[in-house]
Amino acid sequence: MVDYHHNFTYDADGDVEVYCQRHAFEDGRGECSCCFDYFIKVSVEDGDGKFLPSFAKGQLDEEGYCAEHP
Repeated sequence: MVDYHHNFTYDADGDVEVYCQRHAFEDGRGECSCCFDYFIKVSVEDGDGKFLPSFAKGQLDEEGYCAEHP
């Protein structure tokens, strides 16, 4: 998960939450409509992967955009 400025956010254990493209925007996670091709490369336990940025509630502006696309 990332914040409004595409900085990683961390959970209580200090880990970054990542989600595959299929599940990235479930459970209230937000999607900037302009970030559909903005992949973030992340190393995970079973290798490297490319993930779309998913935003926690309240991280997108009132029009649903991130800081890169106001």
